[in-house]
Amino acid sequence: LVMLIHGGGWQRSESGYEQQKQSAGAFQDKGYATVAVGYDEGAKGFKQVLAVYREARKRYPDLPICASGLSSGGHLALMLATRAPDLDCVMALSAPTDPEGDEAHAAAVAAFGEDQLARFSPTRFADRIRAKVLLIIAETDPLAPVAQGDELVRALPGTEFVVLPAGPVTVPFTHFGGVQP
Repeated sequence: LVMLIHGGGWQRSESGYEQQKQSAGAFQDKGYATVAVGYDEGAKGFKQVLAVYREARKRYPDLPICASGLSSGGHLALMLATRAPDLDCVMALSAPTDPEGDEAHAAAVAAFGEDQLARFSPTRFADRIRAKVLLIIAETDPLAPVAQGDELVRALPGTEFVVLPAGPVTVPFTHFGGVQP
């Protein structure tokens, strides 16, 4: 089962949710069951993601469950792994791994509050993650910089970390700019 978690600055996003529902077909074509996860702002949204996971685990106790997310959705997938030791894997694309730093900071403060950011840092709680982790970041991404990926790899050895080299804008990848085809 693959949980698909939308991006959008840790905010409710109907369009992001709809995009995840549409992308479910690619996973289903390969034989995976999917659930697209919609969520509210900040900590409340994370609790909703956790609740969806717990319900899926209850319904399908023997099925491997993975969480896949883009941007803030990838961050929430990583956070889920810090709270759900039986989560099997995480695919985080352009995910901020430490909302206390860099360009994603303002959006994280708006969603969680300045005084709560440390509680929502996958890097800070990496020692709790048992899931296999695939982190993909574009070399030129200002919201999820390569340095944050490097920090997560140091904190969680075994993370598969892919850095996509910069390329033409005609090959877009999440936040800004483009990557090599």
